[in-house]
Amino acid sequence: MSMLVVIAECRILPDHWQEFEEEMEIITELVKSESGCLRYDTTTSIEEPGLFYIIEEWESKEHFNAHLKTPHMVNHKNVAATWAAKPVRLSLYEVLTIQHIEI
Repeated sequence: MSMLVVIAECRILPDHWQEFEEEMEIITELVKSESGCLRYDTTTSIEEPGLFYIIEEWESKEHFNAHLKTPHMVNHKNVAATWAAKPVRLSLYEVLTIQHIEI
């Protein structure tokens, strides 16, 4: 079982930026309590207003798939879709190796 990194690219309509940010604060707390969630952070572009990236790390793809089926994520997907300038783009990456170094 390999760790999974997910990057979600969200382009939000200008009238909904604040709503999206408020929704993400709520969702983040719920997601971080899910089994297998190692990281869930929302970032916003400095150069392109309305462009948000959600950076996620999961213990496995199975944990991520279960996350997508939770009631709060199903609801969030439906709500956020009405605020989106374009469909959300998900990129999934499998971590091949983990090295620990001291500097």
